[in-house]
Amino acid sequence: MLHWSRHRRSIGCSALLSPRISIGLVIDALISFVAVAFFLFLIVKMYNNWKKEDPAAGPTDIALLVEIRDISASQRQRPM
Repeated sequence: MLHWSRHRRSIGCSALLSPRISIGLVIDALISFVAVAFFLFLIVKMYNNWKKEDPAAGPTDIALLVEIRDISASQRQRPM
């Protein structure tokens, strides 16, 4: 059976309960945060590029409007 004092020393709990802030732990946490944030940014950026549709795949809004105008004009000129 583990005694609390032996278990506490084995995981370094006394360092965690200290009121002092270790600059090494802060720097380590900042580096870890920046690394994770950077990799998440890259993943989201690659996903957005992958999901982006090819603009040349279909006609643009202007081309569709011109086509509708031309069809409408040709129907008005034809006698019914």
